[in-house]
Amino acid sequence: MKTSLSKSLRIAGIESVRQLRQLRERPALAAMNVLPVLLLIPTVVGQAPIPVYEDLMTSDAAYSLGERLAAGESTAVLETIRTVSVGFFLFLGYLVALPELTEGGVVNELEGLLVTVAPGEIALGEMVTYVGFTIRLGGAIVVAAALAFGAGVGSAAAAAFVLLAGAAAILTAVGISYPAMLGVQLAFRRVRWLRENKALVAGPIVVVGFLATRVLADPLAVVHGTPLAWYADLALLGTAAETSLVQAGVVLAAGPLVFVCGALAAGRVGASLWYADDRSTTSTDASSDSPGFLPRLARKVATREAAAVARVTWWRVRRRPRVLLFGGLLLSLTISAGAAAVNAYPTMLPYAVATYGAATFGVGTTLNPLGNEGPMLPATLTTPEGGATLLNGHALAASIPGTIVVGVATLAAGVTTTLPLSSVLAVTVLGVVLGATGPFISLAIGVSFPQFEGISIHSSRGMYPPRLQSVMLYLVVVLCLGVPALVGVYGPETVATVVPVPPAAAAMLGVAGSVVASVTLASVAYRFALGRVTGFELAS
Repeated sequence: MKTSLSKSLRIAGIESVRQLRQLRERPALAAMNVLPVLLLIPTVVGQAPIPVYEDLMTSDAAYSLGERLAAGESTAVLETIRTVSVGFFLFLGYLVALPELTEGGVVNELEGLLVTVAPGEIALGEMVTYVGFTIRLGGAIVVAAALAFGAGVGSAAAAAFVLLAGAAAILTAVGISYPAMLGVQLAFRRVRWLRENKALVAGPIVVVGFLATRVLADPLAVVHGTPLAWYADLALLGTAAETSLVQAGVVLAAGPLVFVCGALAAGRVGASLWYADDRSTTSTDASSDSPGFLPRLARKVATREAAAVARVTWWRVRRRPRVLLFGGLLLSLTISAGAAAVNAYPTMLPYAVATYGAATFGVGTTLNPLGNEGPMLPATLTTPEGGATLLNGHALAASIPGTIVVGVATLAAGVTTTLPLSSVLAVTVLGVVLGATGPFISLAIGVSFPQFEGISIHSSRGMYPPRLQSVMLYLVVVLCLGVPALVGVYGPETVATVVPVPPAAAAMLGVAGSVVASVTLASVAYRFALGRVTGFELAS
């Protein structure tokens, strides 16, 4: 066991050093890791007696909760922190699930390790790596919350117990999430239907989860009485009389226990996963398997050549999903602003879903179509209609799922608000049109600012993230296209000052303006991209 533990710790150490080197060598990647944390820390700390800062941040958070606890409001503070602890635990689970499902884990050269290291040792090493990864991202938030809370209470012990609760939550979250995500990967590898219909499986899960957060008055209240909320008892141990010593002891002991049990389970699941034949990639021909729902739909709405490019694009995304990194980053950076607007104006939810959803689908493959071809680009551009087929396929790969997902999500968001049905349908049309036209607009930006950095001449199976300036430019364009709809749906009195029409008609006029602008710009952008690709020459 000693040798096994030493191998696992060595794997974790090597992978952690590799991650840190990547952050040091790629400032943009480091900024993407640090910026969300820096944005969250002021929100977690809240109002605090710090010069200049106290004038900028006036919301109640950790420091204010500490002051309220010191003032005797222990019951209310305990209930609030129980809700926060549930959300934080789910956030930790997300930090493990995202890289595990998109990148296949954090351990490099897995095949080589399996020759000399047992699956259980690899699983434990990867779990320890995830602990370090979550500490880097979530640990800063815990430390900031602990210091602010302890300062508010006026007790160093209070800060120490918050840190202890955070450490226990990290161990438990990794111990649960990691083997669970291995199980999900194993299911998708062994079950052909799941493998071929990932979008159909993931879509209902996202929609149901989204509806739950809107229909329920307090979504976290559903799990408020579960052990996920008991970390609050550990965090407030000794400072709030209402805390349960038993519950605090359970979550404290559960941390290392769940971690060990999770490592044992992950070793068994990992062995089945890593030693299994990769049925999804046994052939390098993306058209060799029977097509799933999206490829069949692509064949119905486009030429056979463009549909083939779209299918290859989806296949490449599965092989190297980091191309979707900017989509996740876009959501993480804008979710706070969008949530603030929705909290202030709840009826704006469908509009936010339509615009941010379309923006997310447009920042994937279509923002770097030339770079995604890699070493095959010269051959592609010299074939008859090769450039047009390349653009059509990339646009198709993003617009088909974008139209479906954004449209359904916008409609689902609209029916949970108090917007009139006519306005809900109008905003849904906006979401469908933006989801369909956005990829064509992003094509023009992508061919204007291609990203060739990091392309390997030995591989044409991957995808490559676009330039950051391309992402920001596309986001601005999408938000501008949504302005007429925003004014028409949520500011009908403004429209009435120009054209005396009722609110329902104002909403339709506003959405019509956005639709016309989107379709027109998409047509112009596509023609520009086609002309750009036709005359494109690789830099020598």
